[in-house]
Amino acid sequence: MPKTSGPEVAGEADLYAVVPEQFVAARDTFVRRLRSAGDKAKAARIAKLRRPPLTTWALNQVARNVPALIEELLDAGGILRSAMEKALRGDASDLRQARATERSAVDAIVDVAGRRIDEAGYTPTDVMNQRMAATLRAAIVDESVANLLQDGVLDRDQDAPGFGMDSLTAPLTLVPPGADDGAGDEPPDEACQDQADVAERARRRQKAVDEADRLAAEGQVLEAEADRLEADAHRLANEAKVASDASEAARTRAAAAREAADVERRVADHLA
Repeated sequence: MPKTSGPEVAGEADLYAVVPEQFVAARDTFVRRLRSAGDKAKAARIAKLRRPPLTTWALNQVARNVPALIEELLDAGGILRSAMEKALRGDASDLRQARATERSAVDAIVDVAGRRIDEAGYTPTDVMNQRMAATLRAAIVDESVANLLQDGVLDRDQDAPGFGMDSLTAPLTLVPPGADDGAGDEPPDEACQDQADVAERARRRQKAVDEADRLAAEGQVLEAEADRLEADAHRLANEAKVASDASEAARTRAAAAREAADVERRVADHLA
């Protein structure tokens, strides 16, 4: 049987611009060209490249056609990491905005990638969106993933690492700025007493503000971890369904093989 010829590509990176269903044919065509040119080592390496899933392909297309969105994502990730580090030191003032900026950057890329999936003739799903968001968040904290994304050559989905949530989800302890919670010595006159009351109210208010900031920071961190766990749950559920479908298909093929074997035995018995 003649081998199917795939789209011609100029180099390895161009394989990731090819729609997924044409990836294998394009790869094999490229491998044959390399072998004909005598580059057997490169041909052997390229032959092992696997087809990227549709979600990864779509992110690669965003990186190739709208690279500014990827730069905005990585910048937003850096700002979010800094805000989380500040929150751990007691200053959560930037965390809410940093988290919103990061989400906006992720959503913008997922939206464009979803349109590419639709244009390719597929229907984007919530699971696809979650897988793409997880990959984007992995790129924020993993330089190697970020480099592959920026070059548009990702070959698989990535798990969101959660920004080091194991340490960040620990209770955040902030030191209130009040120098002393004690009432102090009795003021000598009414004016001094009024000043002491004002200072005490200011200390209590500042403690309340600090506690509110601490709880807000902890809530933001826990919310991010919940997002990551939810994405993992959806991914695992999808993988379980794929495995179940594959298992059922294998059982169907096994039953057909057994039935064919029985027919062959009956034919053999009849001819004996």
